[in-house]
Amino acid sequence: IPFRVTVGKKIDENIVELFNRQTKQSEDVKVDELIEHLKQQHQSLI
Repeated sequence: IPFRVTVGKKIDENIVELFNRQTKQSEDVKVDELIEHLKQQHQSLI
């Protein structure tokens, strides 16, 4: 599993944390943009 999505305190702002297990980097992503963002990140791994 290359990514971890964490729902935390920022969910009230519609933001989740996306953690890339390969690069060990995390970023905040808006919930409504999450699926598209994951698709883009996944394509970059292929």
